[in-house]
Amino acid sequence: MSYPAKILITDDEKGMLLTLSAILEDEGYQVVGCQNGDEAIRYLSTEMGESPVDLVISDLKLTDMSGLAILSHLKQVSSDAAFIVITGNATTETAIEAVNQGAFAYHIKPLDIDALTTSINNALRQKSLLTENRNLLEQVQQSEIKYRTLVEKANAGIFTMEPSTGGFIDVNLKMEEISGRSRESLLNMTLPMLFCSESMQSNAPELLCRTLEQGQASINDLYFERPNGDEICVDLNTTLVEYHGKKVILGIARDVTERKATEEHIRETSKLVSVGKLAAGVAHEINNPLTVVMGFSQILMNQGQPEAVESRLQGIFLEAERAAKIVKNLLSFARKHEPEKQYVSVTTVLERALELKAPDFRINNIALTSQWDQDLPYTMADDNQLIEVILNIVTNAEQAMIEANNGGALVVGASVSEGNIRISISDNGPGIPPERRHEIFDPFFTTKEVGKGTGLGLSISYGIIKLHGGDIWVESDLGIGTTFHIEIPILSPSGVLEIEEPEKQPTPAPDKPMHVLVVDDEANIRKLVASLLSLESCTVDLAENGNEAWHKLQSDFYDCIILDLKMPGMGGEELYWLIEGSNPEQASKVIFVTGDIASQETSKFISGTGNLSLSKPFNIAEFRDLVFQCGSRAKEEAKISPESVSLNV
Repeated sequence: MSYPAKILITDDEKGMLLTLSAILEDEGYQVVGCQNGDEAIRYLSTEMGESPVDLVISDLKLTDMSGLAILSHLKQVSSDAAFIVITGNATTETAIEAVNQGAFAYHIKPLDIDALTTSINNALRQKSLLTENRNLLEQVQQSEIKYRTLVEKANAGIFTMEPSTGGFIDVNLKMEEISGRSRESLLNMTLPMLFCSESMQSNAPELLCRTLEQGQASINDLYFERPNGDEICVDLNTTLVEYHGKKVILGIARDVTERKATEEHIRETSKLVSVGKLAAGVAHEINNPLTVVMGFSQILMNQGQPEAVESRLQGIFLEAERAAKIVKNLLSFARKHEPEKQYVSVTTVLERALELKAPDFRINNIALTSQWDQDLPYTMADDNQLIEVILNIVTNAEQAMIEANNGGALVVGASVSEGNIRISISDNGPGIPPERRHEIFDPFFTTKEVGKGTGLGLSISYGIIKLHGGDIWVESDLGIGTTFHIEIPILSPSGVLEIEEPEKQPTPAPDKPMHVLVVDDEANIRKLVASLLSLESCTVDLAENGNEAWHKLQSDFYDCIILDLKMPGMGGEELYWLIEGSNPEQASKVIFVTGDIASQETSKFISGTGNLSLSKPFNIAEFRDLVFQCGSRAKEEAKISPESVSLNV
């Protein structure tokens, strides 16, 4: 494109419109800004003749209409101009709808400017190619020489074929590339022979008949099978034309494999969001009974039992603790976190990732060997992203070993190497062919069957490790196995002195018995907490919901309030704000208890109050310490002196 490309930006957020316009003008583009859909459509209707727009970038959700309405109008006034959707409210359905209606790309706010710039460049290239392709079709009947020269430059597979048989008469270079066959091979084939299955082949007669009857036809999402077994998704468009004095079918095949993979990735992302919501519910429902099992087993063990009983109680506690770790890891992984580097233990990262896969390994006959020192250094990293990388690699290894050997051996090791932490993951699967190794980190590359993988796992992993200033590479021997190596630098928190903290001493009990209110909708949780507090000579009141607790708070001041956050009716957060509004001193005595430890909303609320908090399931020593900390906090003289009352259930 020799002239500066013209880009029309439509966004009802003035700040976003001005910022994006400034960035693109600095890139040398001619930019037109519109603050609503009506203004954009008016501009497209009046200006496209003399000064056409090459690309439209529009917010999906405008105040006066959907961005897709602008896309629809753009297709009416210019079949070549490209369209990019930006949105802050993405759903699977809207994303797929936008792509299917002709949008070139789909970007979610906050925008990744580098990714958007890449999409703009690619869209403008495609627009240029579409213009070339249209011109090609207009000129194909004028001159055979000009036809051949121009068609060979096209970015779509172009071919002519016999209307009666579907046999190829001529093909361009792009058609050779898409099909994976030479021109000579294709001229000895028919169109149905390219399809990857008999069901796909049945589409060919329908395509030919519709072209002969209606003059043109199109079928989307067909799959060509290359000689090496790769399957390529194509959209086919055919037109009946006159060629050398006889009727032939002119066809255009567009490779849409990447588009289909993008749609699949959008669906997978939506599934992960659903898993996150499910995990939050599962965490709450499972962590409550786990709290009861772990708590009462600890109470019984602390009371002294016969050796056989003690051993069984220890087994109950350890297995419940293991289940709690699984729930915690699932919840942390399923939640979508913004990249956030913290000073983390690589040992803990490895353990959390492998705990998530442990059930699958047992079921699928995968023998796991862990080889690392427990004193591996800490480093600055996003632990959730590192877990994602490890899970991507070990899951690929697991699937490869199952397909090849019905199981196998996986070795995960870690060590320090020249200022870096190196993680190595080895399997004894089939290995990766040498000609494929340079492609495995490419987006959308996959060796799995259609529908069984997006080909994005290793590409995402590569990006994550590079963002950490590290490196990732693969070594493989066919028939022996594959090893992935990950290296990340050992970094200390800037400006933070590493001081070994003294061992924390338990908080002593207050001078006088505490008066405690326990608010939880689970009866067994209330009984457990009451039992723990009774052992410490506390006076305990119980409430099964926020309304009952609020009623009790009208007549008593409590030294401590154990408050569950997630309850039917009035939840813990609503009750807290009621207490804060009426008696800030009493509100400072609240200890929040939650089973949804990975929720960013929950963490933000708790940190904003400055109160103590406890995650379910909890250790009774930790629980006791927090209660005593709460009771030891200095408080102003209460307006209502707590009465010494018995346990109320």
